Amino acid sequence: MRIGLYLSLEHAQDDDLGARLRDLYEVVRTTRQAGFDLLLAGQHLLVPQYQYLQVLPILGRIAAESGDMEIGTDVLLLALYHPVRGGDRLIAQMLQMHPLLGKRSRLQTTNGNPRIDRHRSRDRIGAKTQGSL
Repeated sequence: MRIGLYLSLEHAQDDDLGARLRDLYEVVRTTRQAGFDLLLAGQHLLVPQYQYLQVLPILGRIAAESGDMEIGTDVLLLALYHPVRGGDRLIAQMLQMHPLLGKRSRLQTTNGNPRIDRHRSRDRIGAKTQGSL
């Protein structure tokens, strides 16, 4: 069995992001030392009462703290991105992280349509993306 941790990147508007980042790095180090296998983080774009750290830059930064743990996104909603440039930008950012993470990286996406997405498993989506990287 593999054990993972979902990292919350959501913070109150008046929260000190520098302090929260230091806390996040400590959580990652502790998780690694405890023997966890996987770290995932998601992204929220339309919740104005909170501030969110951007998922891909944060995943790139925690790669230095994570040892050999697999690192990736929870499901990113592609419908909120430009149909051409948005997807290209996500793939480009993952490719930039690939030298840091190698086969430890995972990008999971959805188009936001439950009639289509309910027939896909996250593992298949992640595996398909992983294979193309």
